[in-house]
Amino acid sequence: LRFFLEYEQAETNGARTEDRTAGGASYEAFFRDVHGWYLRTELESDPIDKVDLRSTTGGGFSYRMINREQKTLVARTGLGYRFTAFDDDSENESSATLDLGLAYTYRFNETFKMKNELKFVPAIDDFSNYRFIHDSGIEVPVGSGEKWKIRIGLKNDYHSQTTAEEKLDTSYYTKMIYSWE
Repeated sequence: LRFFLEYEQAETNGARTEDRTAGGASYEAFFRDVHGWYLRTELESDPIDKVDLRSTTGGGFSYRMINREQKTLVARTGLGYRFTAFDDDSENESSATLDLGLAYTYRFNETFKMKNELKFVPAIDDFSNYRFIHDSGIEVPVGSGEKWKIRIGLKNDYHSQTTAEEKLDTSYYTKMIYSWE
């Protein structure tokens, strides 16, 4: 079970270039050693891209391709739904989607952990309308426990059809993570 809340803000030459707020939840369970299922949902707002509200929901099957103590690789495939309401005169968009992804985790030692995630979410009725997300980061525990971590990483978010000037949004980030594992 994972909950998240993100806020991105950036300026270039005094002009705001990023102002995105997002939140969501995901759940994944394995009923066999390698087979499982997942559900995820995300809400976001991005005034720079003229997105008043974007809702993305997906669910389907998970398959652990690698499941070792040091590294894991999970493939996900499912169906979803994406709705986007714009804050200008643009017409709202909605479509059923495929929900495809890979999640790779590698533990270097007891301190450092690398996490990589790829998501590909094309509209079923128009495969040229898709979103591709790449997120890679390194987690380091804060203090002596495993509950609090800092994650430093890079996120690429590509929208094939967008009202924004740029289709690719690249962010360098630092996140504070609390884990109750």
